[in-house]
Amino acid sequence: MDRKECEVMKKAFITITIVLALCFAFGAWAATDDEPNDSIIAINAQPQASNTVTEGNIFGYLLVDAITTDGKTLNYQWYYNDSASNSGGMLIDGATDSSFTIPTVLTEGTYYYYCVLSVADAEDVTSDVAKVSVEDDSGCNSAGTTQFLFALLGAALFKRG
Repeated sequence: MDRKECEVMKKAFITITIVLALCFAFGAWAATDDEPNDSIIAINAQPQASNTVTEGNIFGYLLVDAITTDGKTLNYQWYYNDSASNSGGMLIDGATDSSFTIPTVLTEGTYYYYCVLSVADAEDVTSDVAKVSVEDDSGCNSAGTTQFLFALLGAALFKRG
């Protein structure tokens, strides 16, 4: 091998060595990256904003649908609040699913619920507030009863006339 060929081989060897060193350095840097690989929670569907039920005949549930960017399993925790706020509420024991059954023992009034979603390596995300209005079951002041009475009265008057 002459001097010129030797210089070309030397430069090729140095170039290959530098490329391999850079590849190794990049690979080692990527494998030891100290920055957290945080998940992100995205809510696809919020709980229904307003729900009306009748005392003594309560059925239904609230639902939040969400995913994480890395497919990790979500944790759910439902809360009750006295006001239309999704913070500062009282944790509901055992309410740890994506759906929450509206308690059947509620009495006339307005109740507020929300859900906090969590997963390791992610910021918690809080759902919107769901308002549950419980109406009196007596029917004395309900619009349906009033409409029925007017219809009955109208039918009686029409029949007379």
